[in-house]
Amino acid sequence: MTIETYTVTAPANWACYYINDDCGGMDDDEITAADRFAESLDGRIVSADGEEFFQRWFDAAPFYPYAAPCLEYTVIKD
Repeated sequence: MTIETYTVTAPANWACYYINDDCGGMDDDEITAADRFAESLDGRIVSADGEEFFQRWFDAAPFYPYAAPCLEYTVIKD
């Protein structure tokens, strides 16, 4: 069985929410944006990788249209 993965970029401060289900420090709009972005993926986020980088355009921008420090997140395809 092969596990297929791909990466996406999203705000770095969402990592704790995605990995540990801890939304401390996030406001309601950020939580909603993070949830909607995760629901749009073809799989589930399993890790946050690398160092933060500041980005204006990133994969989650349609749900959270603000420049932010970002991370790459690994998604396991369903």
